[in-house]
Amino acid sequence: MLDEQANLKTALEDLSDKVEGQLVVTANLAFCQHIMGEVIIELSKQFPDLKIVLRADDRILDLAAENIDFALRSGLVGDGKGVVQKIGTLSILHVATPEYLDTAGRPQTPDDLINLAYIQYKATDDRIATLLLRGTDAIQAPIKIGLTAQFPGMMFQAINGHLGYAKMPEFLVLDAALLHKSPLWRASPDP
Repeated sequence: MLDEQANLKTALEDLSDKVEGQLVVTANLAFCQHIMGEVIIELSKQFPDLKIVLRADDRILDLAAENIDFALRSGLVGDGKGVVQKIGTLSILHVATPEYLDTAGRPQTPDDLINLAYIQYKATDDRIATLLLRGTDAIQAPIKIGLTAQFPGMMFQAINGHLGYAKMPEFLVLDAALLHKSPLWRASPDP
């Protein structure tokens, strides 16, 4: 028993000195394309013996069944075993080009959104309405889906092609004009 205890102590000391093995990480496609690269590079520099597998996936996954060690998600996390920890909130904006708004009209109220074509991201649950917030009030503003895009790049192409407006995380918005310039109503943030 003393030999086993010594072996266990040695094994634990070895673990504290070196981080190695495989770490399977998943994040949604937009995070992987725009944020995770820098994170993975830094992690790899700090722990060169760690083999990192990064999986870009927008589906809700059973992390235990798919042998995923760490998941970075916004919105719904799904069922299954594991620990969920909120680490922040994404600021979500409605975006469109000025050219599209000049043609389709600029909404004055949330109900005016029904007159515009909504570019829906595949992973969202917006079907007939989008959640808008004003202070502590929340309303469902009606929408008319014009296009459903499966990839963030396709959403950018559709917006820049003046096909409609979309909800996007603020970190993705570069050149698109804000649809709601008024701070009174804003898109619901994703946890």
